[in-house]
Amino acid sequence: MSLVDDLHKANGAANYEVRTGDSFVVPTGSFAIDYGLLQRGGINTGSMVQISGWESSGKTTLAMNLAKNTLDAGGVVILKDTEHWEHTRLQQIGLNTEKYAKEGTFIQLSESRFMEEYFSKFIDFLDIIRTSKDTVKVPTLFILDSVALTSTRTQYESVRDQKEPPIAIRARILSGALAVLEDYVKDLPAIILFVNQFRTSFEQRGFRTYVDEKVTGGNALKYAGNLHISLKAKKVYEVKELNVGNIIEAKLEKNKINFPNRAKEFLAYYNGSYGDWYTILNEGLKHGLIKQAGAWYSFKDSKWQGMDRMMSTISKEDYKDLKQAIIDEWNKEFDFLNTVGKEDVE
Repeated sequence: MSLVDDLHKANGAANYEVRTGDSFVVPTGSFAIDYGLLQRGGINTGSMVQISGWESSGKTTLAMNLAKNTLDAGGVVILKDTEHWEHTRLQQIGLNTEKYAKEGTFIQLSESRFMEEYFSKFIDFLDIIRTSKDTVKVPTLFILDSVALTSTRTQYESVRDQKEPPIAIRARILSGALAVLEDYVKDLPAIILFVNQFRTSFEQRGFRTYVDEKVTGGNALKYAGNLHISLKAKKVYEVKELNVGNIIEAKLEKNKINFPNRAKEFLAYYNGSYGDWYTILNEGLKHGLIKQAGAWYSFKDSKWQGMDRMMSTISKEDYKDLKQAIIDEWNKEFDFLNTVGKEDVE
């Protein structure tokens, strides 16, 4: 009998199995994120995801678009909202709240006040998904928006009784909950999404003060999640002297699924939609797909004076071809990242 046979006699030993949670891909709605950063067209189920950034960087809007796309795909959204998602904002994005609430697929944890309670509810729902006998599987999106405004029962009692709350109590509870949630979600058609805020941290080292950007809740999410997307508003986008959106830089701070440390810019309108044309135009110029000569732009056999005229009058066929050509260029980058350092040395 071999050593391998002996090892398999140990209690709990089993052959390696491919994780089964990534059976669905849910689009974020942003072309730059879905294909430029994530490559697969969105976020895989079986993932625990953090979206972070400063205020007004589009975090909640991205979460709302993920919710819409999950529901439109026949899935379920379970929301713990401490940021007060507005009904009119959801409608503006195109999420039909009445329809999905009536169908029972848009669930809000309105009675769970404290972190301990809604994490317990998350685990209850994950248990239901795991043991469900339904042969039709659908994606389920859990959203906590936001980590910064969560509170624990201990914090509440300390404020009520005018006492000093224990140090880092929220981070400790979050750390324990994440260890349980990550073990659950990896093999289920579910995504757990945490929306988080950056905060400025000042650290004194000798005679120098160092300023750093950190997220709320300690390092728990930093280590537990398998995907972390940070958002940063770079500048305001104007049309007819009106501020209509922001140019956002999205960066993969962490990615256990594919390649990290990639960044792409996209246009986020204040009405909740994304101007993919901005990414397509800039990436098309970057990769030489669109030719520019002064104020003239050309793609294939078509030519326009001014980028606004180009993006407003380009044919559907050319737009589709240009979009696919950009995806092909991004895939070449991913292929290079996958092969670099693996070349044979003669």
